Amino acid sequence: MEFIVWVETRLEGRTLEVREVAKLERAAYLAGPEELGLTLKDGKTVLKQVQESIVQMQIQVLSVTERPCMHCDKDQKIKDRRSTRLRTVFGACRYPLKLSVTTLN
Repeated sequence: MEFIVWVETRLEGRTLEVREVAKLERAAYLAGPEELGLTLKDGKTVLKQVQESIVQMQIQVLSVTERPCMHCDKDQKIKDRRSTRLRTVFGACRYPLKLSVTTLN
């Protein structure tokens, strides 16, 4: 048997993205109760991949919504691009970071 875990991102009822985050294979027959469900290693891997997917999408949406200047509503200029690391319960995620220069009138 094959199990596929998907993360579907929706914003205000609209689907933004559907992403496959994990694929697991299990035997159709069980030799014992230890083969039922996920192993601890598989569970940690799936949770980490789900967490990375959610963090990446949240940062993508935030970067679009935070780009306009709150004073003049023009797009802020990007001063620097780098990647940073976010530590979560499920492990560390790397994500791109854009530093903007605020436009002042």
